[in-house]
Amino acid sequence: MGKNILVCFDEVQSGPTVLEAGRRIAKLQGCGMVVIHVQPTLTGISGYYERLFQEELDHIENIFGGPGRDELLFVRRFFDGLGELPNFKLMEGDPLEGILREAGSGGYQLVVIGTKDRRSPGKVGLDIIKKSPIDVMVVKG
Repeated sequence: MGKNILVCFDEVQSGPTVLEAGRRIAKLQGCGMVVIHVQPTLTGISGYYERLFQEELDHIENIFGGPGRDELLFVRRFFDGLGELPNFKLMEGDPLEGILREAGSGGYQLVVIGTKDRRSPGKVGLDIIKKSPIDVMVVKG
């Protein structure tokens, strides 16, 4: 099994396209997929979540609540019925720094990002393309 695919999930609008592209690539490459979401402020819910189920998400919400849960639930619902859930990494901090740090950790072969309004990857996306230590694939959202 090869290194993982890192899929950057930042919004529900372009999310399904980016998640599906990451899923297809991971399947073709025979490797795992990690969905990452980095946001400036969380209320305690951060970390690495391996194949979460609804009951676990409800437990997390009861403990922490707040930002991050909606993103976890969206990814969980997207992959319902597809056979296997991806791993999910939820981080607090600067999105660019968090994604670049994770991409450079040595566990990934590719970063997958989406575009804003089907045009440009946006400022963070452009910086990821310029600064990423590994290849970046841009998916039209």
